[in-house]
Amino acid sequence: MAWWEILGYIILALVILFIAICIMGFIFFGYFTRVLNTRAKAIINVLKAKLDFVHELKDSVLAVDPTLSVPSLPYLDEVVITDSLEIGSDQFQSYKEVLSVVTSDFTNAINLSPTLSKNEKLKGILLNIEELDVSFRSHVAQYNSDAIGYNYWIKFIPTRFVFKLAKVQPKKSIL
Repeated sequence: MAWWEILGYIILALVILFIAICIMGFIFFGYFTRVLNTRAKAIINVLKAKLDFVHELKDSVLAVDPTLSVPSLPYLDEVVITDSLEIGSDQFQSYKEVLSVVTSDFTNAINLSPTLSKNEKLKGILLNIEELDVSFRSHVAQYNSDAIGYNYWIKFIPTRFVFKLAKVQPKKSIL
């Protein structure tokens, strides 16, 4: 066997290895894209459920004590969570914070009022909101973990240039 034949086999092996690595990068990119979309839908659904419970909490509290003042309540009417809400966007962060602040304000008002603190329905709603918060944090942790994997694969050396040409953007973590 001549040296140029050996060199040809080496080059062929390197090309096959390069193609295999590129295929692997595209497969993982597709996997993380699907997983992130699924996690984003779950996060949006949890936020929608929390919004529903916060509205129920508001209605229940104001039915018992209509004179109760909750400073963050006007901001609640601005929160409209749809399936098209982009995870990590400023609007997403704003809605998430408004829901947390309103929930915190209602919790404080309920704890300070002797009448409201004895109401079992309100305790149940607050417990449901707490469980949704735990679920939200769990989904966010999984989303952030998958976003790291996604970002790794779009920056992976052999396929990085293809993703740059396709203008694929890295995913932001949810804070």
